[in-house]
Amino acid sequence: MDAIRVVLRVGSSLSLVVASVLRTAGQGLPLEQVSKADVCRQTLEKTEQLIVDHSLHAAQQILVEAGPSCPNVSEMFNSLGLAYDSEGKYDEARAAFEQATQLKPKSASFHNNLAASFIRSGKQASGIAEFEKALELEAKNSTARLNLASVYLGEKQYRRALSYLDIAEIRQSRDPILLLALTEAYYGAAQAQRARETAVRLARLPGVDPKVHFSLGLVLAEHGEYQLAVGQFRRLDDRGTQPGT
Repeated sequence: MDAIRVVLRVGSSLSLVVASVLRTAGQGLPLEQVSKADVCRQTLEKTEQLIVDHSLHAAQQILVEAGPSCPNVSEMFNSLGLAYDSEGKYDEARAAFEQATQLKPKSASFHNNLAASFIRSGKQASGIAEFEKALELEAKNSTARLNLASVYLGEKQYRRALSYLDIAEIRQSRDPILLLALTEAYYGAAQAQRARETAVRLARLPGVDPKVHFSLGLVLAEHGEYQLAVGQFRRLDDRGTQPGT
């Protein structure tokens, strides 16, 4: 389970949920008749759904209470980290993510989640190191590459940002965020032709978020591509959408 943006909502029947998940599995069988793995799996499935449903506090409590019964299930610590991180509890989130990475050190996804939590709490160097670990495990991991590129784009280190983005899998991607970052990196690294080609490709993608069109328009205007920029802003007018809505 990768990082999810969630909002706190306390579950109304938390005690019943905890009892149901931790004491039974399958068709209502008592705990002694099912394996511990089944209990842990059902707990994980329940809490992942709670996180998707924005019930962070409920997910946290269930995972904490289940911890002693499932001490080696890395995915449960990862889910706990997501629940904490989404609530801004970064110290608790990092502790949970670190436990997940210790139990499953070859999971690039877990290292990405730990990295993102570090960066959100202002620990950029530690976050960069974790994203680099993710790339050591999966050289083409787009999440790690995009986040590292974003860090260096923010510092106007365009060539360094481009080093994370200029690979075939990203150049051929249809992900608007990846293509927007690649466009900005190309322009910053003085590769205007490639930047323009990438911008045109992004502009032609269907169903792109209006905020991406607006951001692309700003990037194009900054680099003198006024006609292309106007086209992006007109896309907003055509939809009757403002970038902040």
